Amino acid sequence: MNSQRRRLDLNDAIGKVLRYGVVLSSTVIAVGLTLLLLAPPPGTPGSLQGVLDTHFGQPTLKPAALIGGLTEGNPISVLQLGTLILLATPLARVAASVLLFLRDGDSLYVGIALLVLATLLISIFVVGPMQA
Repeated sequence: MNSQRRRLDLNDAIGKVLRYGVVLSSTVIAVGLTLLLLAPPPGTPGSLQGVLDTHFGQPTLKPAALIGGLTEGNPISVLQLGTLILLATPLARVAASVLLFLRDGDSLYVGIALLVLATLLISIFVVGPMQA
């Protein structure tokens, strides 16, 4: 019975991480979209085709530019932040799983979750930049 209770707690905690990540990213994206519609920044392409022609196939996100844009209230930076939060949500879910499995003393699942987390981090920070 105690093991079943722990599994329910684990599922609830992981569900909350996913739920809060999606709600937070959706809220940030909605704010960015509202800002973009109310006051588009200078040089914003007038159509989706213009956006694709400008940035298609190129990495466009630089951390310093994102932080600078957020401090200036740039709607594009707000949209990028919302997208980053959405992309980071599954990563946070796996990290939460590691911590919860550690708390429960389940070493097999800690190892599996760490392997998944390492794979995700390598794909983001090593393989991703090699593709750009």
